[in-house]
Amino acid sequence: HFQSLTIFVIGFICGNMYNSLFSLDTVSPVSHSFEDTLSPLRTKKVFDDDNVNDDRIAIDDPPAGDESLSQVGKWPNPTIVVGLPKAGTSSLAEYFRCGGVEKVAHYRCLNRACGAIIQRNVESGRKPLFNTGRANVYSQIDVELRVDKGLPCYFPQIEALEEIHRAHPNSTLVLNKRNVDDWIRSVRGWAAMDQRLSSCNITGLPAGRGLHDKELKFFFASQINRIHRFVERYPSHRLVEVTIDSPDAGRILEQ
Repeated sequence: HFQSLTIFVIGFICGNMYNSLFSLDTVSPVSHSFEDTLSPLRTKKVFDDDNVNDDRIAIDDPPAGDESLSQVGKWPNPTIVVGLPKAGTSSLAEYFRCGGVEKVAHYRCLNRACGAIIQRNVESGRKPLFNTGRANVYSQIDVELRVDKGLPCYFPQIEALEEIHRAHPNSTLVLNKRNVDDWIRSVRGWAAMDQRLSSCNITGLPAGRGLHDKELKFFFASQINRIHRFVERYPSHRLVEVTIDSPDAGRILEQ
């Protein structure tokens, strides 16, 4: 029943919701809160689809393409999902695609891990989204592979917010949220993501942390607070808050 409601909601609103929320002419700050039950759509766990086992996409440099630093600043400010992984990022990607958005980047940018590209860009002084394909929506920009195996772990929505603002000051930010206990279960069930996070050194989750519920709950809450403070400091961004597991999602979206 819950999944049927989800599919009905998507079919009913996805064609119009993108235009109504993300294609407004004004750039004044607006915080939209709507509820979303899209997460059940993707239940099959194909790990290399999320690049857990495909290390090459995280360590190879992307092709140069025809982008340049001067061109990147001219394309429209994208919509960027700035919550944490396992909180509906895949479902949001499907939602935007369903709504007719032409370029949606979910974890992969030009067939490479978006987070690894963004990390190199920031460390090299380039704009963070340079050479990521100029997507209209970035539904997951982090990469969380095993640092102890020499692979990248980087959360631009935590570590590179200032750089994102400087390059895309009018971008729309989507803060995806869900019940924190469900989020923790999902993290632990997705190729031991909690262990991968623990091997990282993320602001709000130092190396060695993340194996206990209280540490993950703190990390989860700190990201919500971080985004709220960021938008207060930079009101040129439009903030859309999405609670993916609200039982009232269908009713709220139809209204």
